[in-house]
Amino acid sequence: MILLESAKQLGGRARGVHADHHALWIDPRDGRHQILGCDGGVYVTYDRGTLWDHLNHVAIGQFYNVAVGPRRNYRVYGGLQDNGSWLSALKRDDVELITENGLAEGATVAPGEEVTATWQIRNTGTCTWGDGYSWVFTGGEPVTIVSTSGAADVAPGESTEVVAVFVAPAEPGRYAAQWQLQSPSDLEPLGTPAFVLFVVES
Repeated sequence: MILLESAKQLGGRARGVHADHHALWIDPRDGRHQILGCDGGVYVTYDRGTLWDHLNHVAIGQFYNVAVGPRRNYRVYGGLQDNGSWLSALKRDDVELITENGLAEGATVAPGEEVTATWQIRNTGTCTWGDGYSWVFTGGEPVTIVSTSGAADVAPGESTEVVAVFVAPAEPGRYAAQWQLQSPSDLEPLGTPAFVLFVVES
């Protein structure tokens, strides 16, 4: 009987409540307290339907179709019942090389010398660089890597200095080596390679 009366009240007093009701919970200890589930979300009343509060801070929705796009980073699309089509927020890693310093192009170094190269890079993606992001050697002449640093705790829009320390080859000649940012979620390194061009003297 209580349920029938509550249903009648929904029809007469639920102004502003979305249509297509699916579920109704009535507090067994207080019939004035009711929770309604419908295509528009969740509503609650404390006065048996005279006034309803739309709980639109709750991250829920009724999807009738979900699809994943083919492009990298996999955009997720969804069709919501009575609430249009939605696209998930895209998380994207990207980097911009700002400046190169610390080792001039064509610099001369001694065989086996420990060399330090530094770059300024900017986070142009939407993800904060944290654990798992690293500045890695990605090509050129093989060199012995001593250490790299500076690719963590950088928020979108911020810049940082990254450093690579390596040992020059023992054989004289002209050498090139490159570094890039590697994220934990991408198979390929990010952005344009940062090069070091140097000469090992005889």
